[in-house]
Amino acid sequence: MEMTRRSFIASTAGAIAAGSLAASVAIAEEAAAPQADKVLEADVVVAGLGTSGLMASVGAAKQGARVIAVDRASMLAATTDIFTHGPFIVGSKLQLQYENPLTVEEAMTYLQERSNYAYNGQSLRTILEATGRAANILIDDGGFVFDNSPFPTSTPESEMINRAAHTYDGRGAERADMFQKMLDANSVETMFGTKAQSLIFDAEGAIAGIRCESEDEGIIDIYTKAVVLCTGGFLGNAEYQKKYFAGANVVSKAVAVGDGAGIDMALSAGAQIGKTFSIVMNEYGGANTKAFPITGSNSFASANPGNDFLRLAHLACMFVDANGARFTNEGYLAENPFYSGEPLTRQSTYYAIFDEAYMTRLETEPFANFFHTAKMVRGAGDKVLENAREQFAEAVEQEWGYKADTLEELAQALSLPMLPAAVEKYNAAAEAGFDDEFFTKPEYLIPVLQAPFYAIELQPSAYMSLGGIKCNGNCQALDERNVVINGLYVAGGDADIHTAPYLQNGSANGFALGSGLIAGEAAGASAMA
Repeated sequence: MEMTRRSFIASTAGAIAAGSLAASVAIAEEAAAPQADKVLEADVVVAGLGTSGLMASVGAAKQGARVIAVDRASMLAATTDIFTHGPFIVGSKLQLQYENPLTVEEAMTYLQERSNYAYNGQSLRTILEATGRAANILIDDGGFVFDNSPFPTSTPESEMINRAAHTYDGRGAERADMFQKMLDANSVETMFGTKAQSLIFDAEGAIAGIRCESEDEGIIDIYTKAVVLCTGGFLGNAEYQKKYFAGANVVSKAVAVGDGAGIDMALSAGAQIGKTFSIVMNEYGGANTKAFPITGSNSFASANPGNDFLRLAHLACMFVDANGARFTNEGYLAENPFYSGEPLTRQSTYYAIFDEAYMTRLETEPFANFFHTAKMVRGAGDKVLENAREQFAEAVEQEWGYKADTLEELAQALSLPMLPAAVEKYNAAAEAGFDDEFFTKPEYLIPVLQAPFYAIELQPSAYMSLGGIKCNGNCQALDERNVVINGLYVAGGDADIHTAPYLQNGSANGFALGSGLIAGEAAGASAMA
């Protein structure tokens, strides 16, 4: 239902008698500035059309609710889930057609035991159950196809990811078309180029709607019975990174902005921020805000649209912090790039240190030679950085690559006072074949001996932030006393549904699907009650 603000206010008195949703809003709100250019009504409003928002919209619509979903992106193909590899799913129709399908009990026990029960048990239980239903909706309503090749041979002893992973078939615009088909099948109304700005409250302080700003139509107030916040976390918000990531500057590799808008709105309603914060690491490299592009490719084996020296974040060499001291096991970074967000985020800015011999290896040997596990060797392929020196020169020009004839000169240029001593100790460990500092495997101890010496300045890169608003098993936002805030739901990156560190690949996307569906279903059911 569309109306002008003037006609909306003029009709308020009559609407009170008729029991209209918008009638609960105080007439005094008319004086608030700036006034809305348009006023709408819906049963449920979903803010954000990424992974969780898409599923929240459908979940609410399936309860019979009229749903309006808004997103600041100009179109669906510019939202977050068009390139994701695949979700962690439990109980989809693809799994259930084979013997030994993964169960909620198995998945929940596995994740809770690995995290020492750090997950929110209420939300984890319902989210895991909902992931299978969410996958079925993608298949039935959107025409999605998943690679389910591991399932026929999976057993309870198989790796968890082989029992759970659903690899998407179709990317980019093709996937966006399938998402649109799913939205159309459930009569979800979408508004792109429209940013959710703030919640609207009635005279008693209850949530009554949401204010948005449209690129084409100006300020739009949407009055509603329930709001689901799915705005994608806060990775694009420098102040929130400082606050929740201990001052880190993690570069976003995501399509969406993720500026914490949903978290801000929830906090304005009295919601409580959660206790767990982490990132979903960019497993194919680091980043630097001085570089252009600032992050690298989505595959070690593929051509890189950015500078290949950003990939040194997960290639075997020596890493030091802002003082020039080593800070972690370099072999772990190489073998577990998807799960190495914690040590890198703690540093924010760190440096890859190598020598002329390593530079020669980069321009003559395939990436696979720098790894020592079958999985990483297979993923790295036979790509060789034949133009390594040209790319390094570009890094120098952009002031995130450095070269010096001595380690002392390199240390002085970068203000890394501990670097010479750290390299001496590291080289001794490489010669001895034993690292008594961080216990890096000998094959990942690459000596730094041959001048000239090189340094690459790096920042961690990630797809999304993890950590948001406290919620219960229905993804209802909670205040500091764990009391439900009526009419307010959170999902995906806006919800406190993960643990630190990020434990299970595919769970970021899978949990966004599951939490979105739960939040949407609960919001829709409440709105239609």
